Amino acid sequence: MMKLPSLFLVTLFCLFSQSYAQVITGKVIDSETKESIQGAHVFINGNTGGAVSDSNGNYSFDTLGRSDFKLIVSHVSYDVKIYTFDSVEESFTLNMYLDPSINPLSDIEVTAEKNRRWERRLKQFKSIFLGKAYDPDLIEIENEYLLEFKDLETGGFGVEGQPVLKIQNRHLNYQVYFHLLDFDSRLSSFLGYSDFDEIKDSALDSLELNNRRREAYKGSLRHFFRAVIDDDLKNQGFSANVLSRKESATQTQPGLQNKILRTPLDVRRGLYDTGDLRVKILDNGYFGLEYEGSLEVIYNDKSRFRKPSQITTLTFKKSLVVDTNGVLLNPSSLQLNGHLLDEGVYYYLPSDYTDKD
Repeated sequence: MMKLPSLFLVTLFCLFSQSYAQVITGKVIDSETKESIQGAHVFINGNTGGAVSDSNGNYSFDTLGRSDFKLIVSHVSYDVKIYTFDSVEESFTLNMYLDPSINPLSDIEVTAEKNRRWERRLKQFKSIFLGKAYDPDLIEIENEYLLEFKDLETGGFGVEGQPVLKIQNRHLNYQVYFHLLDFDSRLSSFLGYSDFDEIKDSALDSLELNNRRREAYKGSLRHFFRAVIDDDLKNQGFSANVLSRKESATQTQPGLQNKILRTPLDVRRGLYDTGDLRVKILDNGYFGLEYEGSLEVIYNDKSRFRKPSQITTLTFKKSLVVDTNGVLLNPSSLQLNGHLLDEGVYYYLPSDYTDKD
């Protein structure tokens, strides 16, 4: 059985100083052989500007003034490591020791022939991971040969190991390294860590690129959460309903027991006991969204005439935590159904992307 990635917590408290660059340098090292590891990705999850260790294992990473972040170290042959920092204000050195993966996928040979079952599963994997509406001419998993599929006891299939997938997304002009931690075809769900880099030789002009990225942002989950914390749902094109089931009062109309009732969502900010969705500012500056049950979220793009409404059902498993940009920080706490479930990496934006209206 594949062992889970080791999670390491490093909490650093530094004296405040703006006169120093916030650069983390060091080496990435094999914990068993003590040899340097080349090609390890060092990045802040979901952001742009990651680093890759060189032939001597050296890396240099600029935090760009960020604080309270997770630094991910990822390599196809090793277990992922996570370092969590608070209040980083000075440069420092950090040598990272990675544990070899039990099932290193880097040893998988590239063969010209793949069995039909693998091809069918790869097609289904792409429709979930890349999104049902992706254009194969604009996005490509360059090392899809790393994907080995396995049957799940709960039905459907998953992915062996935890491969680092290299993705060229020319739709949004990003090179994405995605460390896939979990995939479930039955639930159409996946989890992982992502590192974004701009594609430098893009043929897109800046206007077209900005339009594509804005289109990906509008109606997205982060757009909705940003509208919630800004108390601006209507102006941002959203409406939301609380979903509940109507119980049949008589046996003469048995179909009523399955009828879904929709009532407008009541959002309350601050320390309120009332209201359907409660928004609280947490000590770390993030936002806590508390709700029990399912919401129907509807987005209408006012800028495009007669474009059909986008409808998604959100089911809260527990309280959500989102940052000031609307990015969900604990995605396993939420289940999606509907439109947003069909949007995959083809529409993924870095978490530090901001919509410029």
